Amino acid sequence: MERLHQQVSRHVTLLLLLATVTLPGCLSGLIVNVTTEPLVTNMKGTPIGTRRVTLDRHQIREPLTRLQLRAEWASNAIGDAAKRKGLKKVYYADLHTLSILFGIYQQKEVIVYGD
Repeated sequence: MERLHQQVSRHVTLLLLLATVTLPGCLSGLIVNVTTEPLVTNMKGTPIGTRRVTLDRHQIREPLTRLQLRAEWASNAIGDAAKRKGLKKVYYADLHTLSILFGIYQQKEVIVYGD
Protein backbone atom coordinates (compact mmCIF):
# COMPACT_ATOMS: atom_id res chain seq x y z
CA MET A 1 0.00 0.00 0.00
CA GLU A 2 2.83 2.38 0.87
CA ARG A 3 4.48 1.69 -2.48
CA LEU A 4 1.25 2.54 -4.37
CA HIS A 5 0.97 5.76 -2.39
CA GLN A 6 4.52 6.75 -3.39
CA GLN A 7 3.84 6.02 -7.08
CA VAL A 8 0.63 8.06 -7.05
CA SER A 9 2.43 10.85 -5.21
CA ARG A 10 5.19 10.89 -7.87
CA HIS A 11 2.63 10.97 -10.69
CA VAL A 12 0.73 13.82 -9.08
CA THR A 13 3.96 15.75 -8.53
CA LEU A 14 4.98 15.19 -12.16
CA LEU A 15 1.56 16.32 -13.42
CA LEU A 16 1.67 19.45 -11.25
CA LEU A 17 5.16 20.26 -12.49
CA LEU A 18 4.09 19.75 -16.09
CA ALA A 19 0.99 21.93 -15.59
CA THR A 20 3.08 24.65 -13.95
CA VAL A 21 5.42 24.74 -16.93
CA THR A 22 2.83 24.52 -19.73
CA LEU A 23 -0.39 26.21 -18.55
CA PRO A 24 0.89 29.77 -18.05
CA GLY A 25 1.79 29.92 -21.75
CA CYS A 26 -1.66 28.69 -22.74
CA LEU A 27 -3.52 31.04 -20.42
CA SER A 28 -1.48 34.12 -21.28
CA GLY A 29 -3.22 34.44 -24.64
CA LEU A 30 -6.60 34.26 -22.94
CA ILE A 31 -5.90 36.61 -20.04
CA VAL A 32 -3.88 39.20 -21.99
CA ASN A 33 -3.43 39.08 -25.75
CA VAL A 34 -1.58 41.70 -27.81
CA THR A 35 -1.46 41.53 -31.62
CA THR A 36 -0.47 43.82 -34.48
CA GLU A 37 -1.63 43.11 -38.01
CA PRO A 38 -1.61 45.08 -41.25
CA LEU A 39 -4.88 46.54 -42.50
CA VAL A 40 -3.62 46.20 -46.07
CA THR A 41 -1.59 43.19 -47.18
CA ASN A 42 -0.51 44.36 -50.63
CA MET A 43 2.52 46.49 -49.74
CA LYS A 44 4.29 46.27 -53.11
CA GLY A 45 5.82 49.66 -53.91
CA THR A 46 4.41 51.31 -50.76
CA PRO A 47 6.73 53.89 -49.18
CA ILE A 48 7.41 53.65 -45.45
CA GLY A 49 6.56 57.23 -44.53
CA THR A 50 8.15 59.49 -41.93
CA ARG A 51 5.24 60.04 -39.52
CA ARG A 52 2.52 58.03 -37.82
CA VAL A 53 -0.89 58.76 -36.31
CA THR A 54 -2.74 56.56 -33.78
CA LEU A 55 -6.54 56.21 -33.54
CA ASP A 56 -8.02 54.51 -30.46
CA ARG A 57 -11.13 52.36 -30.08
CA HIS A 58 -12.13 50.87 -26.72
CA GLN A 59 -14.75 48.20 -26.07
CA ILE A 60 -16.05 46.53 -22.95
CA ARG A 61 -18.58 43.70 -22.96
CA GLU A 62 -20.71 42.05 -20.31
CA PRO A 63 -19.65 38.37 -20.14
CA LEU A 64 -22.20 36.83 -17.78
CA THR A 65 -25.37 36.68 -19.88
CA ARG A 66 -26.00 35.79 -23.49
CA LEU A 67 -27.29 39.27 -24.30
CA GLN A 68 -23.88 40.31 -25.68
CA LEU A 69 -24.11 43.82 -24.26
CA ARG A 70 -21.18 46.01 -25.34
CA ALA A 71 -20.07 49.58 -24.95
CA GLU A 72 -17.66 51.15 -27.42
CA TRP A 73 -16.00 54.51 -27.70
CA ALA A 74 -13.81 55.30 -30.66
CA SER A 75 -12.27 57.59 -33.20
CA ASN A 76 -12.19 55.69 -36.49
CA ALA A 77 -11.92 58.39 -39.17
CA ILE A 78 -8.44 57.73 -40.57
CA GLY A 79 -8.49 60.61 -43.02
CA ASP A 80 -9.72 63.16 -40.48
CA ALA A 81 -7.19 62.11 -37.85
CA ALA A 82 -4.36 62.15 -40.36
CA LYS A 83 -5.35 65.65 -41.48
CA ARG A 84 -5.56 66.90 -37.87
CA LYS A 85 -2.07 65.52 -37.16
CA GLY A 86 -0.62 67.09 -40.31
CA LEU A 87 -0.33 64.02 -42.56
CA LYS A 88 -0.85 64.95 -46.18
CA LYS A 89 -0.39 61.41 -47.56
CA VAL A 90 -1.46 58.09 -45.98
CA TYR A 91 0.52 55.06 -47.15
CA TYR A 92 -0.65 52.19 -44.99
CA ALA A 93 -2.05 51.29 -41.57
CA ASP A 94 -1.67 48.61 -38.90
CA LEU A 95 -4.25 47.39 -36.38
CA HIS A 96 -2.84 46.93 -32.85
CA THR A 97 -5.18 45.05 -30.47
CA LEU A 98 -4.99 44.59 -26.69
CA SER A 99 -7.52 42.06 -25.36
CA ILE A 100 -7.94 41.36 -21.63
CA LEU A 101 -9.85 38.56 -19.89
CA PHE A 102 -11.16 36.61 -22.89
CA GLY A 103 -12.00 39.85 -24.73
CA ILE A 104 -14.11 41.39 -21.98
CA TYR A 105 -12.05 44.56 -22.51
CA GLN A 106 -10.46 45.43 -25.85
CA GLN A 107 -8.45 48.38 -27.02
CA LYS A 108 -7.79 48.67 -30.71
CA GLU A 109 -5.45 51.22 -32.21
CA VAL A 110 -5.20 51.96 -35.88
CA ILE A 111 -1.68 53.17 -36.58
CA VAL A 112 -1.53 55.18 -39.80
CA TYR A 113 1.80 55.76 -41.55
CA GLY A 114 2.47 58.52 -44.03
CA ASP A 115 4.02 61.93 -44.69
